[in-house]
Amino acid sequence: MTRAVAVITGASRGIGLALAREFARQGHALFLVARGIDQLERVALEIERDFGVKVYAAGLDLLDSAASAGLADLLAARRLHADVLINNAGLSLLSPLDKTPLDEALRVVDLNVRAATALTMAFLPGMVKRGHGAVLNVASLAGLVPVPNMAVYGASKSYLIALSRALDAELRGTGVHVSVLAPGPVRTGMLSGMGLDSGERLGWRVLALRPEMVARVAYDGLFARRGMITPGLFGWLAAVGIGSLPGAAVLRLAGWAVRARRAG
Repeated sequence: MTRAVAVITGASRGIGLALAREFARQGHALFLVARGIDQLERVALEIERDFGVKVYAAGLDLLDSAASAGLADLLAARRLHADVLINNAGLSLLSPLDKTPLDEALRVVDLNVRAATALTMAFLPGMVKRGHGAVLNVASLAGLVPVPNMAVYGASKSYLIALSRALDAELRGTGVHVSVLAPGPVRTGMLSGMGLDSGERLGWRVLALRPEMVARVAYDGLFARRGMITPGLFGWLAAVGIGSLPGAAVLRLAGWAVRARRAG
């Protein structure tokens, strides 16, 4: 017999940490992955103390293809299996493409696209064989609209949205489902890194959601088998509104929002 765990990547901070705490609150054993093992082990101990669940931790850099390829084997060696996989680890990039170093752009593609795909392909066969399981891919509203100065980041999130929706259709009848989380601005370090956490010109502080709220909505949506999860009124309105606007208008609006925010 093997023990079921929820595997969460990028679990030491931000949305990943909030998801880890929410899944633990709901009684799931966890297998957490992040680059920094010291911080991750502190998180694991805190979650075990707060919620009384078993938490495993692995310090892995998923930019290393061997690390992402070997994660399923690492679980098997500990007699564990994933009944939930959350592909949360990711990199952001806010930069005009012609001024972006190639290696920086490809790192975003490598982590956001390749690693998430590799992990999904590694764990999916076991879920299908057991007849149950769930995958949650963490994307962004930026994946629903082409945003100037975020071309590579947005494209990587568009990939996750398309992958998730196609896989969910492929897996009907298997007992396995795939959801994609597409939040708007969230109060995390990623928002700070993109320069979107200060100033009031566009009200980003008001619009940005708390990670804990996003995690609760994501948990409920995943187990309600919702294909697309867009937390908050802003997320829902943006997702609906984007679909009703002409493409050129969306591009102009998105470009103006980013330029105005950076100027503010």
